[in-house]
Amino acid sequence: MSDIKWIIVLGVEEYQDSLNELFQKSGIEVFSEVQVKGFRFTQSQLESQDLPPHPGDPVYSVACFALVQQDQAQVFLDKIRQFNQSHQRARPLHAFQVNVEAMV
Repeated sequence: MSDIKWIIVLGVEEYQDSLNELFQKSGIEVFSEVQVKGFRFTQSQLESQDLPPHPGDPVYSVACFALVQQDQAQVFLDKIRQFNQSHQRARPLHAFQVNVEAMV
């Protein structure tokens, strides 16, 4: 089980098609996908103890989840890194790799 990784990718919804293409070209089947509503905070708000209850307009994003082999996970994370480097934007894709200890 130690060679199975849980990949989580978060990105603004405008990247949805590109993200789907990255998964498809990598031969990775998305386990699940959810829409996420986030909010923008300024650096001073993040540094403050008093975050506003309604920070403003929401940012609509997507979160994708997949189970992959360890070698596939590293290749995929490298593709996400390359995507971010070639698309210099304020909101890059964020990808996480988590060890799977057990699965039923």
